[in-house]
Amino acid sequence: MLRAVLFLWLWISALLFLCVLGGKEEELLAEHNNARKNHGCGPLVLDRALCRECEKYAEEIGHKGIAYSEANGKYGENILITNDYKKAVQIFNAERVLYRAVKPEFSEDYRLFTQLIWKNTTTLGIGMLNNKENTRYLIVARYLPAGNIPGQFKENVPPYQYRLSAADSLHKAYRLLCSSFSSLIILSLGVKMYF
Repeated sequence: MLRAVLFLWLWISALLFLCVLGGKEEELLAEHNNARKNHGCGPLVLDRALCRECEKYAEEIGHKGIAYSEANGKYGENILITNDYKKAVQIFNAERVLYRAVKPEFSEDYRLFTQLIWKNTTTLGIGMLNNKENTRYLIVARYLPAGNIPGQFKENVPPYQYRLSAADSLHKAYRLLCSSFSSLIILSLGVKMYF
């Protein structure tokens, strides 16, 4: 009997654990890691305690209507209000076009991007608050160790690494071959027409 109760308790605990881990935070973690991979940066790991702090702070901001950073150098922080939580990382990453690697330094114009990509950052916490209609999300992302440290941008914000998959490479080669072949046909037709 005790074994059955213990087994049932373990089974329920495992299911609850998987439900907690199967949420929006994991989707955003995957998006973070995909963006970081494109810059040659290692993956982040999700910290549950940091997620709870982010969630608490998102609720505080949502109820008070005041957004200010509590970071004070303890961690990096990105705060965003969006109508689609799945696009949060895309919004952070969109600032990439404003970042100038030739003069790597902090700017409010691209601070979300540089924190997202910061190479020395290893840990992520995500918390969010959504309205009753699920049409607006307040997202708080915290990063450990903190990024956006003056004097460390060059080594911590690597450039985008363009990579083609085998399918992309094959498609590109095919397009090149087709355009070359059609140019050859046009050239040979042109040659026949003029000679």
